[in-house]
Amino acid sequence: MKGFFESSPDDRALPPDPKRPLVGRVVQRTGDVLVIEILVEGKDVAWAPAKEARITWDDATETRVAITREPPAGTIASGETFRIFLRLDVADVARVHGIPCALSLHDGSHHEVMTVTF
Repeated sequence: MKGFFESSPDDRALPPDPKRPLVGRVVQRTGDVLVIEILVEGKDVAWAPAKEARITWDDATETRVAITREPPAGTIASGETFRIFLRLDVADVARVHGIPCALSLHDGSHHEVMTVTF
């Protein structure tokens, strides 16, 4: 996977745009761990690690989750996937039948920088 998280400047790379949601899927849900795999389509994404994450569940509730692992800053090419590892709080772990519908990532100023739909 040459260039998977390459940090070179690229005219095609755009910062994430919450109005252009990316598509993701849950690849692991074990205990308090939720792993989301996200596909970059269209233009490359100039990724910067998020400070905060929120999940919207199938019952329309939104909860804050801890980001435990994510890609380093750099360009993620179109067609590539990356994973974000999240830690659920106790109430979300108890949602054994709850289905995450969207993930929103925020910067340190609470501005939404990316939306991922499932």
